This record gives sequence, structure tokens and C-alpha cells, in this order.
Amino acid sequence: MGIFSSGMTVADILLLVPKDQIIKKIGYGEHDETYDDYEIYDTKKNHLLTLSPALQNNPNSRINTIVVFDPRYQTKSGLGMGSTYSDLLKDENISGPKPDLDTIFFKDHSIGASLHINREALEKDWWDHDKKGLDTSKIRKRAKVSLFVIRW
Repeated sequence: MGIFSSGMTVADILLLVPKDQIIKKIGYGEHDETYDDYEIYDTKKNHLLTLSPALQNNPNSRINTIVVFDPRYQTKSGLGMGSTYSDLLKDENISGPKPDLDTIFFKDHSIGASLHINREALEKDWWDHDKKGLDTSKIRKRAKVSLFVIRW
């Protein structure tokens, strides 16, 4: 993931990335828990990534989640933001799709990532009620990845 790797701490990130390219925010989970989010921007103020550590307010806490916003960050096989369903089907490290609350998602087993496509990109009647599952024929081949998350 570029300069970021598994095992890095908040302190490591703060040493690597210029201070004017980091914004720390408080994130909120499903059960009202709070956590730190470190938004990383490039020099042109484009949001690249958001890094979240395991523990709040602890510079020695390891980063355990990265949400990717910039298409320049990709898996080793070239998947990332803007990749299509058709691209995902060609990658042997990908499994899925599986439905989630607002998306369908695919797992990239090579790096522990999930790549999501918004349900709005699916054709009508995408859920097969008889088979109680996702009808993959209702996923548009050109539907694009809208969320790319890495968990370590």
C-alpha cells in the first residue's frame, strides 16, 4: 500500500506524512463507540486514504483499517477505486460477491481487502428470492468499485 504497511503505528504515520497532509477526526461506530481516523491528503488537498488504529488516543496503536479513496492506490493485480465488476471477475484472488447493508462486496485474499460496489449499480431484482441469494447476472459488468477497505 505504498509507504504504508501492516504493523505500522500512529506514531510511524505521523513521522512519515507531513503534518499539513493529515487531519485527525473522531469516527463513530455502529454502537456509539468512538475511534480515531487519520485522513491523509496529497499536496493538492485530494483525500487519499483514511487510516484507523485499533486504540483511540494511543500513538503506539497499530493501524488496523485503511479506507482508500484515490484510484492510484491499487492491489498488486491493479484493482482499486474505479475498477469494474468485470475487472474483479478476472482476478483469481477475489471471492464474492456477498451482500452488505448498502453494497455488495468482494474479498481480495492476497491483502485482506474488500472492494465494494453500491447496490444502486445493480439491475432491478438483483436478489433471487427463490435461491435466497444474489443473482450475479444482475450485476452490471461496468459497475464500479465505490469503496476499497484494507484490514490488518
